[in-house]
Amino acid sequence: MKAVTVAIAAVAMASASAAVAENLINYAEDADGRLYYYDSDTIRTVSGGYITVWTVQDGSRDRTVRWRTRRVLYQIDCDDMRSSSVSFADYDANGRLLESDSWYPKMTPDVPGSVGFSLTEAVCAR
Repeated sequence: MKAVTVAIAAVAMASASAAVAENLINYAEDADGRLYYYDSDTIRTVSGGYITVWTVQDGSRDRTVRWRTRRVLYQIDCDDMRSSSVSFADYDANGRLLESDSWYPKMTPDVPGSVGFSLTEAVCAR
């Protein structure tokens, strides 16, 4: 009986880990101490040759923001070094959703030295 309980617990833990597993790669840090990551498991090429990728911003060291984690879906044009944010979701320290929204933004050039430029460079170099 104990072996069955241990086996069930192991399967449950493995399933839960797979559901939240991310392959986060740090690509920037800003002046406010926010750390920026992209999830390499979410990189997709979509129509028009654009790339989409989910990013995670860690705002735990930046007390000027209400959220602690922000997830943003970006669309990137590697040929022209342009990007746009498509949607976002903000979470508090307990993982509760605070706010989310979607946009249909225009692609804009990434400014050299900016966080957006760092993301475009990192994703397009892969």
